Amino acid sequence: DRSGAAVRYAQRTTSYFAMGLMQVECPAGAGAGQRIKIVANGAEYEVEVPAGVVAGQTFQIEGADRDRGHTMSVDKIAPVPAKRPAPPDRIQLSVDPASPWMPSDEILEEFFFDDELTRQFFSDKERCEATGLAVLFPPAAPCTMITCSLADVNAADFAYSRWVAVSKENIYIVRRKRKADWRFDCCDINESRKTIPINNVQDIMINEPAAYAAWCCFVPNVLTSVAIETAGTGGAMGGGDPRVDPSFGMLQGLLDPQRFRNVVLNLKKGIYIEPGGGTRAVGAPPAVDSLGRTLGALGLPAAGTLATAAAASPAIGGSAME
Repeated sequence: DRSGAAVRYAQRTTSYFAMGLMQVECPAGAGAGQRIKIVANGAEYEVEVPAGVVAGQTFQIEGADRDRGHTMSVDKIAPVPAKRPAPPDRIQLSVDPASPWMPSDEILEEFFFDDELTRQFFSDKERCEATGLAVLFPPAAPCTMITCSLADVNAADFAYSRWVAVSKENIYIVRRKRKADWRFDCCDINESRKTIPINNVQDIMINEPAAYAAWCCFVPNVLTSVAIETAGTGGAMGGGDPRVDPSFGMLQGLLDPQRFRNVVLNLKKGIYIEPGGGTRAVGAPPAVDSLGRTLGALGLPAAGTLATAAAASPAIGGSAME
């Protein structure tokens, strides 16, 4: 039951409660906007999970104990940097699980994928397609049996190899090196790192899942797709294929695609919407040309008043979704 009336008890760790600070882990089945109960020092408290927080992530709360021993709401809720949920112990990954971000990236926020849903979807899809091929072409059965046996681990490597984050100027998309197909070294997928200037983004299109992914009526589509479109999308380099087109991004299975869209479109205006719901000015990103070069530098035309006009624009809310 994910209704607003549902109340769940959160796991928590605290070493600063005497100062009014504590960290709370969002429990399984709960999500942004829901109220959960926590217990600390023998007292019960009720808090609302902040926007952008999903099950397994941690957020920080601060509040005065106005009514000790009774249910209460805290005065302030502020998410702390979340860590990507680890894969189940039974999943053996070939990908490097370490965060790819460097201090020079100046990351404002990282966006997580529903890795387990992605793994299950692509594993089921691969098995279904391989089984169908074996039925239609029996001589291929030995090969399809190998494919089916490796479908789960290949899907897990794919799901957990993806990283996405934003700075005030760029979207960063990283895909770690991973094993694929029959998992020989010659089948490895290389690591890639894509940087899309936020000022080049024209739209972020969210496509909700529908229909089926294999053999017309098997394996329902369950992953939301997010297309990052720029002025150069579909050009000579890649023709709109996100694997090789540096101007185009396609993300499948984001946990909160609407927040990703709102954050990026507001960063174009120099406004960052924080996970707790507040906003702060970060300065509009520099205007760039189609090659990602900053206007006004290296002899290029000046950006003019683009940044000033963008910074004065209001924040875009969830209602902007078409």
